[in-house]
Amino acid sequence: MHGQRVRGLAFRTPGVACWAGRRPGRHASARLRGAERDRLAGRKPYLLLMNTDFEAFGPELVERYFQRSLFYGMYPSMFSRNAAENPYWRNPAWYGRDRPLFRRYIPLIRRIAEAGWQPVTEAVCEPAAILVERFGPVADGTVYYTLLNDGGTPVEGWLRPVAGAFPDPARVIATEFLSGERLAWSGQGWRVVMGAGASAVVGVERAP
Repeated sequence: MHGQRVRGLAFRTPGVACWAGRRPGRHASARLRGAERDRLAGRKPYLLLMNTDFEAFGPELVERYFQRSLFYGMYPSMFSRNAAENPYWRNPAWYGRDRPLFRRYIPLIRRIAEAGWQPVTEAVCEPAAILVERFGPVADGTVYYTLLNDGGTPVEGWLRPVAGAFPDPARVIATEFLSGERLAWSGQGWRVVMGAGASAVVGVERAP
């Protein structure tokens, strides 16, 4: 990790995986080494602890950090610039500024984290610039797909489950939870439109 200019400290708590780290340059890096962390944590809750200058780490970067956390189903959190002084949660100007982002993203992150990450996605997305992870199913059969546009430009794509993932994809309900949009099925899959570096959550549930 040091070769990538990352400083980190891992904490071990029964049932929870926690990583505290700081990336001096690209705070919300595209991959966040999320694949490795998902494999290590499995279905256990996993959280990231951000150490950075929160005056410079404004709402745009906080939202990007939350979107990356959402894609991997990992809880975000904040500490301080040097993991010691002037912590984020003692500065109302910072957490008040970011409150709308916490209210928007944390319930969704909780929902998919509790559904449980699955190593086999059972879905693909075209173009390949859109990455896919799968969580669930939960008790009622709902499956959550998280998507990440890992490119630098907006993209239109298609999320398509593999054969056999659902008896009839045209007869299920697919909803993108950040926008609340109901996604229509076509022969190519469910159409998604994503901004540069943006994430999305598609919940797929059986029609009544």
